[in-house]
Parts: sequence; C-alpha cells; structure tokens
Amino acid sequence: MIITISWVAYMVVSICRFSVAPLAPFIVDELRFSHAEIGLLTSAVWLAYVVCGVPGGLLVDRFGIRFSTALGVGVAGTSTMLFVGVSTVIEGFTYRFISGLGSILTLLTTTVAVIVWFSSRERATMMGLKQTGVNIGGILAGLLLPSLAIYYSWRAGFLVSGGLGVIVSIFAFLFIRELPQRSKIAETQMPTGKPIGSTLRNRDIVLVSVSAIPIAWAEQAGISFVVLFLAEAHLIDVVTGGILLSLLLGSGAVARVVLGIVSDRVLRGRRKNTFLLCYVLTGIFSVMIAYTPLGTPLWMLAILMAFWGFVAVGWGGLYLTLIGELAGAESTGLAAGFGNLFVCMGAMAGPPIFGFIVDVTGSYPIAWDVVGILCLASIPLIRLVREERKRL
Repeated sequence: MIITISWVAYMVVSICRFSVAPLAPFIVDELRFSHAEIGLLTSAVWLAYVVCGVPGGLLVDRFGIRFSTALGVGVAGTSTMLFVGVSTVIEGFTYRFISGLGSILTLLTTTVAVIVWFSSRERATMMGLKQTGVNIGGILAGLLLPSLAIYYSWRAGFLVSGGLGVIVSIFAFLFIRELPQRSKIAETQMPTGKPIGSTLRNRDIVLVSVSAIPIAWAEQAGISFVVLFLAEAHLIDVVTGGILLSLLLGSGAVARVVLGIVSDRVLRGRRKNTFLLCYVLTGIFSVMIAYTPLGTPLWMLAILMAFWGFVAVGWGGLYLTLIGELAGAESTGLAAGFGNLFVCMGAMAGPPIFGFIVDVTGSYPIAWDVVGILCLASIPLIRLVREERKRL
C-alpha cells in the first residue's frame, strides 16, 4: 500500500510540475507571455526546490510521512488549480513557486517512506519504482493536457491536474500509516542543532551530494537539447526527435527499477558501485554522442540515446537510497533535502551553459564533451564515499 500511494502521489505531483510545458503555446497565445516569461514559470518550481529542500526535510522528519504527503500533494494540487485565474507573470510565478514547495515536500516524504518501510534487500528497487512516477507523470502531462486545451481550454488542463492532486492528498491522509517506531520518533523528537549539524557535516553525505551536480547537469542538459541537437546536427525532423526523447525517458524509467534490483539483489544492498557505473557510462556515452557523424543510421542513434537515458536518467533512485541509508531513519528527510540542493544546482546550471557553449562555439560536440568530462571527473568523489558507514 505505501509504495502504491507514494508512486501515485509522486506521479500526480509530477503532472502538476510539468503542466506548463505542454500548455505553453496556449498560454503564450492567450496571455501574450514571452518565451522568457514561460521560462520563469519553470524556474519558479526549481527555486522552490532550492528554498524548501532542507526545511522540507526537517518537516518530514518531525511530522511524519502521512501528514507530509497529504500536505505536499495538497499544496501542489491547490496551487495548480489556482493557476486557472492567472493573468500576469507575477501571479503565475507565485502559484508555480507554491506548487514547487508542494512538489519538493512530496519528493522528500515519499523518499522517507521507502527508506523506513523497506529493508536493504528491496529498498533501492522500491525507490527506483517510486521514481518512475516522475517519468510517467511527464508522459501523461504531455499526452493529455494539450488535448484538454484543444477541446476545452488550457485552464482546464491546470484544473484537472490540480484536482487530481487534491483528491490524492485526501486519499493519502486517510490511508497512509506510519511505522510504529517512525511514528514514535516523529512525535517525540524535534530536530535540534546537534543532529542537524551532524547530518549536514557528514562527510559521506556531502560527497554523494556534491557528486550529483555533474550527472544532474548531464540529465537536464541532455533532455532539454536532445531534440534540437538531433534536428541541427543530424537533420532529423522534430517528430522523430520527440520519439527518441521519449525513448530516452522511457529507458531511464526502466533503469530506475533495474538498477535498484541489481543493487538490492545482485550486490546485496551495496549502492556505491552501481551508482559509480552510472557516472562512468554517462561520461562515455556523452562523448560518443558528441562525435556521431551526420548520416549516422537512425537505429544506431536510437540505441545510443536509450543507453544514455538508462544511466543519465536512471540514477536518481540509487542516489536517494544511498543518502537515506547514510543518514539513518531519523534524518532521512533532512539528508534528502540537503542532497536535493546539489541536484538543483546541476539541473539549473546544465541547460543554459550547454546552450551557451553551442551558441558561442557553434559546436554540439564541445557541449557534449563538457557533459562527459564533468561526469568522469566526479568519479574520485564517489570512490571516497565510505558505504560501510551506512546507518540503515
């Protein structure tokens, strides 16, 4: 039950989170927002992730999974519904920021749910399964919301997305149950300066968190530019490029489960080597993509994109699992929030810098090379992580 509710909650919040992109043409047409202003609406969500990462983790650790899940999904859903009344960029930015607060809280509380409810022999698998909610939510938003906008209005897309969030919030509050020991911790312990400081100064948590910057950079840069790269460097039409993007994302969704199974079953709960492999292969595949010549067969590009997506998009479940295990059950939310700050750094920096490199040099290979080199350069950081000091 807990993994089902966590997955549904994360999937619905992801629909809310991705709602602007597929509805952007309709918003621009009616409200006359510029492309830069549409970009601001997306940035508002990431800003909320940065602002609320650590405080949100503390809230989850203090009040538990049930309350935090209901609050997170409810806030994301309600603010998305309120977007239907937007007429200015400031209003839109405000509602998207509030939606982002609900989204990051849902990410953190569902992460804690997996860490505390499942053993080390199944934890990474369940985390990977839970993380596929992001991919499925994005796919559903892209498929369904434009149709609602065409047949009704773009406002109907936000209304339906947000309404789903409110419904799931109520469902989560009614049916989620805390583990007895977790409930006791939440009711009797308010995080103090000492445990907060010890968590944020934990050498291994810091190393894992900092190492996430390059691969988050790679993931978001690749997703943002792959269609444009294929169109400009390989003369592939946008529709086919979109199909390859879907293949890339789908491969990442499968990887989150497969890598979790490998980590849980084959490596018996050891995360570090599987996590390290994602960096090595992301670096190698990025460089391979950089030097695919014009005229490369479509099937070969498809295979390369699928392999790249498998590791560059599929790493998230392992990352959250490893951070949670290093922190321990009582500080999982705080550690996940802290780690998310570094993911956001990479995610926010990657796409604009990738695009800047292409603009300045006129070269996609250089931009892809930078992605690959950064991932390979972070390998020593991961090797320094002392996985034997995990607290779960």
